[in-house]
Amino acid sequence: MKYILYRVILLLGITPYAAFAQKRAIDTVAIAHWEHLQGTALSPHGGYVYYAISDSAGQVHGFIHAAGGSWTKKVKGSNYKFLRDDKNVLYLKGDSLLMSPVRGEQTKFIAKTTSYELLSPAKNEWLLYQSGHSESKETILLNLTTNKNTTLNHVLQYWFNYNSSALVVERANPDTVKATQLLYWLDLATGQEQKIWEGNLRGSPVFNSEGNQLAFFGDLEKSYGKSCSIWLYKKGEPAAKLLTNQASPGVAAGLFISGDSPLTFNKNGKFLFFNLAAKTPAVNTHSAIAAKVEIWRYTDMTLPLVPGHPAAASYTALVRTANGSVTQIENDDEKILNWVPDKQGKYLIVYRGLWGNDYTWVNKKKPEFFLISLETGSRTPIGSKSEIDRFVFSPDERFIIGFNFGKKTTYSYETATGIEREISLPAGANFPVAGWLRDGSHAFLFDGFSDLWEVDLRGTKPPVSLTKGVAKANHLNFRLLESEAGNDGSTLLDPTSKLHLAAFNKETKEEGFYLADLSGKSVPILLSMSNYHFAEPKKAAYGDNWLVDRQSASESNNLFGTEDFKSFIRITDVQPQKNYNWLTSNLIHWKVNDSTELMGILYKPEDFDPTKKYAVIFHYYEEHSDELNHFPEPAVAIDNINIPWFVSRGYLVFVPDISYNIVGYPGKCALNSVVSAANYLSQFAWVDTERMGLQGHSFGAYETNYIVTHCDKFKAAVESAGTADLISKYAGGIRDNLAGDNMGYYEAGQGRMTGTSLWRNRQQYIEESPIFNADKITTPMLMIHNPKDPNVSWSQGVELFTALWRLGKPAWMLQYANGEHFVQPGEDALDYTIRMAQFFDHYLKGAQQPKWMTETDPDRRLDTGYELNK
Repeated sequence: MKYILYRVILLLGITPYAAFAQKRAIDTVAIAHWEHLQGTALSPHGGYVYYAISDSAGQVHGFIHAAGGSWTKKVKGSNYKFLRDDKNVLYLKGDSLLMSPVRGEQTKFIAKTTSYELLSPAKNEWLLYQSGHSESKETILLNLTTNKNTTLNHVLQYWFNYNSSALVVERANPDTVKATQLLYWLDLATGQEQKIWEGNLRGSPVFNSEGNQLAFFGDLEKSYGKSCSIWLYKKGEPAAKLLTNQASPGVAAGLFISGDSPLTFNKNGKFLFFNLAAKTPAVNTHSAIAAKVEIWRYTDMTLPLVPGHPAAASYTALVRTANGSVTQIENDDEKILNWVPDKQGKYLIVYRGLWGNDYTWVNKKKPEFFLISLETGSRTPIGSKSEIDRFVFSPDERFIIGFNFGKKTTYSYETATGIEREISLPAGANFPVAGWLRDGSHAFLFDGFSDLWEVDLRGTKPPVSLTKGVAKANHLNFRLLESEAGNDGSTLLDPTSKLHLAAFNKETKEEGFYLADLSGKSVPILLSMSNYHFAEPKKAAYGDNWLVDRQSASESNNLFGTEDFKSFIRITDVQPQKNYNWLTSNLIHWKVNDSTELMGILYKPEDFDPTKKYAVIFHYYEEHSDELNHFPEPAVAIDNINIPWFVSRGYLVFVPDISYNIVGYPGKCALNSVVSAANYLSQFAWVDTERMGLQGHSFGAYETNYIVTHCDKFKAAVESAGTADLISKYAGGIRDNLAGDNMGYYEAGQGRMTGTSLWRNRQQYIEESPIFNADKITTPMLMIHNPKDPNVSWSQGVELFTALWRLGKPAWMLQYANGEHFVQPGEDALDYTIRMAQFFDHYLKGAQQPKWMTETDPDRRLDTGYELNK
């Protein structure tokens, strides 16, 4: 790859040390050797941080740093893991596993190995590694607390349970005639090992959450069929027992237990979920009619896969671990909703019909929802009165919170009584649930202004504001930190505790932190706000230290330590951008025709000179102004332009938000937003109004296609994977191998035709389709459409390009054989980056055209054609 990069530089006549105000422009060499952080880890008590830096020569250097001070030690090796005591660290160096004190130099050799696992349950700390050659590999289990080890021979695979109290080992049968596998259960507390099963294992075993049950697919004899049996082992029993198989009651005729499906315990370990699959439909060879025909019917709820590839049906089922009885949960046209098997013990919600975009047009009927009891199998309709779109169970499953996104209403549902209550919050409640009180009857929800509330799901008390309207008053978005509140909204929170809130200012784009009192007795305390972007902070497992990753548009991401989110102690100082003509980001406000105010980001080169005139590239995809303080790392392009590449070479790049304020006309909205942005920038003397370009990908590329058919303001446009013909995509496009799926996309999804079908408002679809105005295009276009694109059919690009070809409009279309919706990283992405840069350089900077744009090539496979014409 590096050879290719240097060859490209030579072909283009670029020197890697070309100066812009004595600083280099971003080029392929800069991208290949960009210095960045990788592999960070915070020690259990928060005293130390491990991090690695990939330098400009491609070498990786590791460091251990005191989180609260300046002490740093450079270390060699990889895969560093701190022990629970915060005093020692494990790591790999070459083919050796080593352990050394964090602050000392004495190194202890443990074994020859290339991988290891460190587990730190409540009592003991365990190290597992495999040592030796592949033919005689030993698996060693070392108790780091007692320093005792156990050698396990002939191990094929192994699995720890969730609380690291047991290890299950798979071994090959020494009797090679049988060619079966043996499973052993090793109790880590007692060190006792017992054989629990012999047979042909299918897939990997799974544990229940308590770690005392093990389930797996398998057969006693070698089976080449798809069907298999489910086995269950319970700790303390002599061996695994057959739980269910093909002959068990509850397995319907024509279905089989699929060994290729997930096998999962529910929360309390009483049930196992798996799939019952139907046999692939066979071709009827007994019919007197020889024709091979596939029939689609207007009454079908969904359309099949690509013709000739009928899909076999699959249904989720459960088996009871107490007696092996099977219940099929899903039936035809049914799916489980919001399913998290290991967090649900009593109920599931199943929907019948279509859910999402497609229900808007298939029978014009919302799906039906049913609450299913896992114990009895009973079904209770739910959410029909309030037309709920999304459901969330409370941790104890006594309550369900339902969200109606369209009406911005929220409801609580009591599973025992069926009582449904509306939850009234300012501007509605935001999905998802932020957390729960320990008794499960109260939930934490953010309202439409992002203020946090405690809601009594029983309806006995009104909601209590915990953030006292601070978010609304200060234009903030609040969210809880994952290290304190989890990342799935299922965490039980202490009502007397104080939690940190990450804050984002929607007006200024500043980010920072507040401290909130969950009792609601005090207003959240502002800790810090600044013009930086913060990745999700990480808290030490056994301490109050935090590790923060901070960045801005002009400062690469670096690590900082903090205890209070007021002061931040720098740990790393990686600043590769200082060696290049970097960029600044400015938040721009302007108004569209109807006086709607929009925001966007203007990127300028570091050596910006207001006495000069600059070419501007407009890049857009819905809204991106919130990324004002994000660091745009240099990279070759796989879809959108790489902003540092162009800005460092003397372009301005403007990223405007798009206002979709004209219902049903997304193209017109994009036109108004982008043209008004261009008009606003045109008032500045340093903007060259004769050298403005456009670039967009996917939906942004559709908007590019629309803009150039309605405006001659722009001198060059690059679109990749954009739609040109809404009618052909709406009615006949195959998206993700599903026919007809685009109807829902346009009527109720991103396509934004907003509830109207092609036949209800034919003219609207015509007006929004760029293909019908291709004759009005005056902007030269570079198009990228890949034949394997599963999202936007390649034919969309062909339609527009052949129209431009027929009309004699300047256009080029790139097609990458390995590309899909994006160009593949590597050589293809490098090629795309070079051609896009040359295209813009020619039309916006007056550079000579490269040969690939001018030379006739019957095979359409020039070597590269990068060389510029003379």
